[in-house]
Amino acid sequence: MLRAFHVTAPEALELRTMEMPSPGPGEIVLGIRAALTCGTDVKLVRRGHPAMPFPTRIGHEYAGVVLAAGAGARFREGDEIMTTPTAPCGRCGLCQRGSENLCDEAMRSMTLGGFADALLVPRSIVETNAYAKPPQLDWAHAAMLEPLSCVVQGLERIQLRAGESVAILGAGPIGLMQLLLARAAGAGPVVVIGRHAPRLDAARRTGADAVLDEQALPGDELARSVRELTGGLGADVVIECVATPQGWEQAVPLARRGGRVLWFGGCKPGTTVSLDTYRMHYDEITATGVFHQSPRAVREAQRLLASGEIDVAPLVSERLPLESLPTALERVARGECLKIALAP
Repeated sequence: MLRAFHVTAPEALELRTMEMPSPGPGEIVLGIRAALTCGTDVKLVRRGHPAMPFPTRIGHEYAGVVLAAGAGARFREGDEIMTTPTAPCGRCGLCQRGSENLCDEAMRSMTLGGFADALLVPRSIVETNAYAKPPQLDWAHAAMLEPLSCVVQGLERIQLRAGESVAILGAGPIGLMQLLLARAAGAGPVVVIGRHAPRLDAARRTGADAVLDEQALPGDELARSVRELTGGLGADVVIECVATPQGWEQAVPLARRGGRVLWFGGCKPGTTVSLDTYRMHYDEITATGVFHQSPRAVREAQRLLASGEIDVAPLVSERLPLESLPTALERVARGECLKIALAP
């Protein structure tokens, strides 16, 4: 038997007991050693998610030990694994055009359930996006593979280059991962904009050149402050990580003429934004969205974690037992922490 958290309706989170699964050909049963909280988990519990209908298991950032392996699986019992919860089909028109991150099959087969004792990982994920965890890599850090892959995908999309100035809107875990990778790419200065004192302090410790409290900079003062910190021009690259229409709109004025804006955060379905068309046209602002990750981005994220090229330790605020998930998600929702690692 195993325990697994389920969301059965908005604000209804239950720890249920289930039968231990048996792996089919190419599949593995993964015993969870660490699962991380995410803003998407908060949204799922509060209001649901279009890709995750109720009732559903919860938890998509995890790492663990193989408890059982099906015939022909790439891994064996006892192997330590870091993985993502999805994999593209490799056959559809989008995959064939290099847009594996947008593959519909990947989202339909999403393997949720990291907040549990164990879960079944399907063959497609085992073969495409699962990797052996290096012995020296902390379990909670290995569980960063999924979100870090998404950040890698985004910076590849925006084509961040060494020496470029960057403004990051949002000082949560994703914003700080953007900061870590911008630093690794040689970008600078890097300005982080956010709210909540613990997160702003974390941005300073993680290497931001400047940290701005958006609540203390109303109206045009935020854009003016960013210009002052970037030689009077504005940021070469602006990365939005707050997942609200207001954040999307707020990001554009921070960019210099000819600058680039990455809308990373996913907003609620049906929401819209308003943009200054004069500025978008005459200042040649390039703005783009990004979603999910490709196998190429997963490989790069695994390399960054395994090599120690970036240090994600500051992003783990606390480690708690599995039963503490409801409290952990409440703390994340209030902005009191970054990521909390849960373990059986």
